[in-house]
Amino acid sequence: MSIGLGAFAHFVGERMPTGQETYVRVGLSPVGKSDLASHAIRFTIAPFIAGIAGTLLIDVLPLLSHSYWAMVAAVAPITPPRRSTRLKRGLHRVVGTLGGVVVTSFLLSFPIEAWQLVVWVILLQFLAEIFVLRNYSAALLFITPLALLMTQLGHPQPAAELLTSRAVETVIGVIVGMLVVLIGFRRERKNPVDDASSPNADDDD
Repeated sequence: MSIGLGAFAHFVGERMPTGQETYVRVGLSPVGKSDLASHAIRFTIAPFIAGIAGTLLIDVLPLLSHSYWAMVAAVAPITPPRRSTRLKRGLHRVVGTLGGVVVTSFLLSFPIEAWQLVVWVILLQFLAEIFVLRNYSAALLFITPLALLMTQLGHPQPAAELLTSRAVETVIGVIVGMLVVLIGFRRERKNPVDDASSPNADDDD
């Protein structure tokens, strides 16, 4: 089925670009050891704090059960190269995940067999691959239900608990990640290439 979906995507125009398209080459400034060390610290601090916050909230909100989702979400805003893109990625993570939770709630709102979950997983994986390089928020509409349905396949649990945990833990993680971006990148060295780039350079998120 995956091969058939891939062939269909190729037929409707989803294929590797040819040499005739125009590309924008983005230059990267040299990264020193101190920059790498600072970045490593950010990637350590953000998930660490988010994981602690998510774990502590489990005692307050019994529906929460996956604190590691907060840790994963905390990393998302740190990955892109510029502060504006990092903050934009964080917002995309929240909006896309909450939309994906709505999609998952619909899929789980009626009785569903294990083999039907497998079919949905295959279809959602295909859609996620289609959108992930185009719009991060749109891709999360499929990535989120994909992850949650796979969780249901391995360890079934009440839908309300699953959906609430995903939504709340993601928001916690993104808030922590964006705070790290705002505080931890305040003295970030400016890349001269960014000034010359198009103002629409971040639109592929």
